[in-house]
Amino acid sequence: MLNQDSLANEVGVSSTMIKFNMIKMLVTLIVMIFSVMPVFAESTSKAVHILQRMSLKEKIGQKLMLDFRYWCPTTISVTNKTSTNSICKEDFTQLNPVIKNIISQQHIGGIILFSNNLKNIAQIVTLTDALQKTMSETNNLPLLISTDQEGGIVVRLPRDLS
Repeated sequence: MLNQDSLANEVGVSSTMIKFNMIKMLVTLIVMIFSVMPVFAESTSKAVHILQRMSLKEKIGQKLMLDFRYWCPTTISVTNKTSTNSICKEDFTQLNPVIKNIISQQHIGGIILFSNNLKNIAQIVTLTDALQKTMSETNNLPLLISTDQEGGIVVRLPRDLS
């Protein structure tokens, strides 16, 4: 096992130099930690301030992450022997006034996108920009936009884009 002296001999420097470099690294680390603390404290303070100003409805909305896989302005009713179901098979790929109102008025915290929502890069950028713009224009917090992209068998992004 190497000790400081044998390590110093092996690399051709004195053990004093190794100690000095270790102290220098420790001081640098301490300075880095303390330089980040004000930024962290400021961010925490802003978050607490925003949270204190939020109504209960806004706080609840922030906990919700919705998905809009399909969107049909009108739905087709299908009746079988036991029930009537509305069927919609049109993929939701662009923001419309109804969804705008839902996400802004209910202060929704996030949207999860599935393969139905993701067609090509231009369309994805347009959709996500429109979602965020809606929240900004209505003085809501930005959305957390995610996708169920697990890789392997489950792939939501078009294969030629991922």
